[in-house]
Amino acid sequence: LNEKGQYEYCWQTCYGPAISRIYAAIISVHGDDSGLVLPFDLAPVQAIVVPIIKKGSEEAVAAKTKEVAALLKKEGVRAQADFSQNTPGFKYNEWEMKGVPFRVEIGAREAESGELTVARRDNKSKHKVKEGELAEWLVKEAKIMFTDMKKKAQAEFDAKLSSAADMDGLASELEKGKLVAAPFCSNGKEGEKCAEVVKGKTSGNVRG
Repeated sequence: LNEKGQYEYCWQTCYGPAISRIYAAIISVHGDDSGLVLPFDLAPVQAIVVPIIKKGSEEAVAAKTKEVAALLKKEGVRAQADFSQNTPGFKYNEWEMKGVPFRVEIGAREAESGELTVARRDNKSKHKVKEGELAEWLVKEAKIMFTDMKKKAQAEFDAKLSSAADMDGLASELEKGKLVAAPFCSNGKEGEKCAEVVKGKTSGNVRG
């Protein structure tokens, strides 16, 4: 905690047997302040189609939304259309929280032109994609997204790693919120006494 009582850094752990632990790790590693960020292959809903309906374009937008959702399903993409009474902004936030990899936005302009606006969940970038190329584009972009997600996670993890050669160096690096590699007396049961010394002299705990 800093002087304002706010957490400057914290460690998050996840537990569970087998597949449950894998899902927990995905959630904890890739999630952000907006909610889940799920890989395309694992997401229950891979694309959400959101109509942006304004007066005078209701029928055209609704028809195009249904058409696009049906097209994606036919091409094997797990897609849904959100015809709830919520505002577009509310829908965006809700599906972002659930980690849906792609959001397809359809307003009057998209319904008329056939060029759709697609948002990526991981970095929230927006792209213009032709309706007939949408399914193929999503599958290709999903591979790019997964690579980007792994690179980001690796970079964040690497930034938290450090090393120390002595107790003072260990204490200093731990205070920075780092995961520190340091020489230790043993990785066997007899190492417990050393672990107690480390815990007593620093803010850290021994792992591994």
